[in-house]
Amino acid sequence: MKNKFAIIALSASLLSTFSAQAQETGKDGNENFAAHKSEIISSLNREKSIIDVEISCINAASKTIDAKACHDQKRASMDALRKERDAARDKHMLERKGKLQDQINKIDERKAKKDEIKSAQ
Repeated sequence: MKNKFAIIALSASLLSTFSAQAQETGKDGNENFAAHKSEIISSLNREKSIIDVEISCINAASKTIDAKACHDQKRASMDALRKERDAARDKHMLERKGKLQDQINKIDERKAKKDEIKSAQ
């Protein structure tokens, strides 16, 4: 019974979250899209600049060991960029989890109040 309630509560909270999100951004969601698009373009530009640096480095290389150093430098830069993305994603997920937990707590409080009213009758 508790599992059914948990699933129903989670479903209701997700539905209300999506509904609230749709109301915040409008029906077409363009506000979120514009911000997300900007983040994507910024990230791609950073990747492009890392690749451009590697291309310049390889063009300037005169030996295989120089080209390998260029590749190692690119790999380190891309790894750092990947770690930044992972950290940003983790932060976003924690914020999202906190919001969902708050919604679940509100649902639990409402259910407790309803149960009190039912038991008082």
